[in-house]
Amino acid sequence: MRIEIIVAADEPALFFSSVRSAEIALEWIDVRNGIYTAIFGRAGEVYEIGEDGGLVRIRLTRAEARPDELKALLLKFLDAAEGTKPDAEDLDQLLARCEPYRPE
Repeated sequence: MRIEIIVAADEPALFFSSVRSAEIALEWIDVRNGIYTAIFGRAGEVYEIGEDGGLVRIRLTRAEARPDELKALLLKFLDAAEGTKPDAEDLDQLLARCEPYRPE
């Protein structure tokens, strides 16, 4: 499986293979406390996150995709994780470089 959901957080990013795996792994109290600042799909699709009775819920929005924000997040993550600043890589290449950091 590959990264499908990218969550902006303190790490600065968390990676998941599905919405369901993200909903299971993320903590509802962190949702309530605003720890997760953005959620993207592979092409920069925008998701929203909420909590309901101690359960995390993630839903795709109708907002315009933000691939540039996702790319900036991935570059920030790779800089923090590896001390590297890749340049001119597309989203698929950056996501492939992040695969080893997916906890599943």
